[in-house]
Amino acid sequence: MRNADPILKLIENDIISSKLINTFNDIGIDATLYQTDIADIVFDLLKIKEKNRTDSLYTKYYSLINQGKKIDFVEQKEQITEQAQDIQTYLRQFKN
Repeated sequence: MRNADPILKLIENDIISSKLINTFNDIGIDATLYQTDIADIVFDLLKIKEKNRTDSLYTKYYSLINQGKKIDFVEQKEQITEQAQDIQTYLRQFKN
């Protein structure tokens, strides 16, 4: 999971924190206060213009992030990076 690309690192961390928050929520602990706004930072770094930052783009981003819930972080660490790369590739189409 070591990655020199700061955008990928942010997305990876969003996947990890989202899994933790969702796990807490699943067992009845309200952890929504710990959600981050990493999406805005990722969108800024990818130079996604405001006009392209629609509700549907945010919904899709968080849907892709939440797919990380299926990843076993102990046994499948490389899948976190793969998921982050897939998300970054998807988002690149919204540049400019």
